[in-house]
Amino acid sequence: MAGLAVGSLLLDLAMQSGMVANQVRVYGVRAEARGRLTTAYMACAYLGGAAGSWLGTAAYGRAGWPGVCAVVALTAAVALARHLAGRAADLPPATRHT
Repeated sequence: MAGLAVGSLLLDLAMQSGMVANQVRVYGVRAEARGRLTTAYMACAYLGGAAGSWLGTAAYGRAGWPGVCAVVALTAAVALARHLAGRAADLPPATRHT
């Protein structure tokens, strides 16, 4: 039980830190766009959470805990690939590895 409680607290801390970091980015843009961007950000955050909950429940219903772990691994791999692709596109042409 202690491990579950500590894990839950760490997960909550990570989620809150991510939300704050992303809101700092939103507030770093022009003042007249902040309201629209905050609305879009929060809508996407809640839609993503709902989609993740549905996907996790569906995976658990079909394959149990290993299915949930597979979905998490797949989404983490897609997110990492997207992040790395974005960083590679930002590099100057001389530093890109081909």
